[in-house]
Amino acid sequence: MNQRKGVPAPSNRELLRGYEAISKSLREFGYPDVNMEMIEEIHRAMQHGRREHDLPHGSIGMFAQSQILEHPDIFGVKDE
Repeated sequence: MNQRKGVPAPSNRELLRGYEAISKSLREFGYPDVNMEMIEEIHRAMQHGRREHDLPHGSIGMFAQSQILEHPDIFGVKDE
């Protein structure tokens, strides 16, 4: 359990699938250079409380944030 956010910790497999799903979604949206590593970096920043303009990768970070927050069961992060 992620004590700080009050949601269960996701499995590595779920996280990898989530990172790939978000990166694919953003590539389809028009960001061809997005990869799983970028999404993981954004996710880790969010786990440390960073949001919106404080996230890495500019607008990609903000788009990824909205998708990450839609799935607290996968990413273990809730909106504050």
